[in-house]
Amino acid sequence: MPWYVFTYFSFITQLNLVKLGSYILLASLSQKCKFSSSALKAIVGAMASAAHTVRGDQFVNSLVAVCEPQEALDAFSSETLKAIVRTPYVNAFVCYDLH
Repeated sequence: MPWYVFTYFSFITQLNLVKLGSYILLASLSQKCKFSSSALKAIVGAMASAAHTVRGDQFVNSLVAVCEPQEALDAFSSETLKAIVRTPYVNAFVCYDLH
């Protein structure tokens, strides 16, 4: 394997670890801080837009950890819901529940 291919994959792995680390940081902050509804919607939207870069179970667990200690929201934006349902892990459960 050429060195530049290894370097590319190493870089991508590092980016994924940064995103996973961001999920963990958000989950930790959520345990200590109360977010406004607009802030929580923005956080969930950002998490959903980056969900394809981490494993599905990591995304779902992080999403639950961020949302659980917060006040319930009325709704998410349609873009956020589409991004959440498009993740393979969530999509499998949605499709399973529909049948």
